[in-house]
Amino acid sequence: MLEMMKDEGKTYLSSDSLCETETKDSFEESVYSPDVLNTFKASGIPNHKLILKKDVPVKLLCNIDQARGLCNGTRLQIVRLGRHVIEARIISGRFFNNTTYIPRMKLTPSD
Repeated sequence: MLEMMKDEGKTYLSSDSLCETETKDSFEESVYSPDVLNTFKASGIPNHKLILKKDVPVKLLCNIDQARGLCNGTRLQIVRLGRHVIEARIISGRFFNNTTYIPRMKLTPSD
């Protein structure tokens, strides 16, 4: 569906470095190169590359701010794509038609 839309869209890439809490070891750094890290797929963590386009509907997959209606399953429509923030309009639920901003977030697996 995204390919059928005229808008070029914006590509967001994940961070490609080891977690700061992990021990710094030259062996680990060589084993976990950016190319290897970008191929990991972990439950609860988005893929390395996310392509979004203006006016596309998306579904939120985590709880960000339940008091403002930003919880798992909320449907949004992309309004504007910034470098570190996405402006979206809520298109489902009690907060229908409210505009919200979703910042770039650091997500770390719980295990």
